[in-house]
Amino acid sequence: MAEPSTPKASPAQESPDATVVMDDSKTAAPRNGKAPQAGPADQQTVEVSQAELPEAPDAPKGQAVGQLEVLLETAMPISACLGEVEMEVRELLDLGVNSVVRLNRHVGEPVDLTLRGVKFAKGHVVVIGEQIGVRISEILAGPEAKPPGK
Repeated sequence: MAEPSTPKASPAQESPDATVVMDDSKTAAPRNGKAPQAGPADQQTVEVSQAELPEAPDAPKGQAVGQLEVLLETAMPISACLGEVEMEVRELLDLGVNSVVRLNRHVGEPVDLTLRGVKFAKGHVVVIGEQIGVRISEILAGPEAKPPGK
């Protein structure tokens, strides 16, 4: 089966100002193997002219740096995934206060750091005063840095 193609234009299209005749005939060959011939009813005339666009002004040097500074000060939500578990609905409904959910990670095993769902680093959980944190042990790149479950 033949692939459909875009309409063909005459060589006049190459000049800056021209009249182009477009061939809108079907390109699929009939069962006898012969391609249909384009007739006057299959053609349309289109006026083409050279586009005249104004030059873009150069941005002031300080403005680009200021825009980069705004981007560098943008806060991004980072998450630390301690582990995962898959549970049946029955098990979920049985959960209550003081229930313990066993995760798929072992003590001391690195946790994943994600940025908008994309894993970008691994690290170990640490205690900082009254809070917990993650000490980064590996920055992921390439195929390792990917959305969870992929």
